[in-house]
Amino acid sequence: MEEKYYDGKKEFKELLEMTEDVFSSPIKRWAEYCLTNKKIDIDVSEWAMKNYVEMYDYLKGVKLKKQRGYEYKYEVEACGVAFRGDTMTSFANFIRKYFKEKKKLRNIGKENCANKIKSGEYVVEDDYMHEFSYLQHTQGNLIPVPFCFNVERSGAFADRDYWDIVMYNIYMWCESGDERYIYDLLNRYNKNTHMAESVCRFKYWMSLYHHNWNEFCDRNYLRAFVDSEGYPIEFWKNHFAFNRKIESLSLCEFEDSVKLINKLIKKRNEEINRNSKGVIYGGGFLT
Repeated sequence: MEEKYYDGKKEFKELLEMTEDVFSSPIKRWAEYCLTNKKIDIDVSEWAMKNYVEMYDYLKGVKLKKQRGYEYKYEVEACGVAFRGDTMTSFANFIRKYFKEKKKLRNIGKENCANKIKSGEYVVEDDYMHEFSYLQHTQGNLIPVPFCFNVERSGAFADRDYWDIVMYNIYMWCESGDERYIYDLLNRYNKNTHMAESVCRFKYWMSLYHHNWNEFCDRNYLRAFVDSEGYPIEFWKNHFAFNRKIESLSLCEFEDSVKLINKLIKKRNEEINRNSKGVIYGGGFLT
C-alpha cells in the first residue's frame, strides 16, 4: 500500500523502539503506538502542533508550550483559550468492531486488539482496515480544537468519537442557534461538570468563523466532510437521526463506512496539501 501522506506515528520510531518490520506496517505501527501512548498522543505531539500553527490562520505565530507534566504533549494559546489537537475519527472503535465480527467475540478492548496484532495471534486481512490504521494520524484526520473539546465530544468510552457527529451538531447550531446542539455535542451523557466553561470555549471558537458554517468548513479544510449542498456527510445510515451505534452495523455496512471515512480523510489531506502549499513538518506530503 502506498503511503502518500505522512503518518505522525513515524515521528516516534526511536522513542517507541519500532523495528523495521513494525515501522513498515501501518497496522503494526498502530498496535505499537496503542500500547505505549500514555506517554505520547500524536494529535498533540510537537509534529502535529507545529502543523496546526503553520496551517490554521487563527493560530499563526502562536508559540507551542508543553502540557503540564508531559514531555511529549503540547498545546498553544490564542486569546486566552488553550488549543490542543484532536483525532477526528479514531481507529480504535473500528478495530474493536472488526475483530468482534471476524472472531465472533462479544467484546474486546483496543489494547487487547493491539496485543493480539503485535503477537501475531490476530491478523487484519482487509486492506481497508490497513489503510485506516495509516490514515488515522495523517493531517487529514487531525484538527486543533479548544481545551477539553476532544474529551467532551467523544462521549462515554469514546462511543461518539466520530467526526460526522461533530459536523452535524455544529451545522445544526450554526443554522438554528438552538443551544441543545451544543449540549448534545458536549454533554450528551450528563457527565460534564463544567458545562458553562465548555460552552464559552466552544462559542469563542465559533466566533473565529463569525458563527458561519461555510467559513468554519473552509478555514478548517473540512469541505471533504460535506456534500454539494454543504450538509455534513453521515458515516452510516441513521447515525445522525438515532445516534445509531457502530455495534449495530452489519459487516457490509461496516466495510462501507470505513471505506467512506478513508475516502474523506484522503480528500481532506489533498485539500490541506493544496492550501498549505505542501509545507508540512515531518515527512510531509509526497508531491
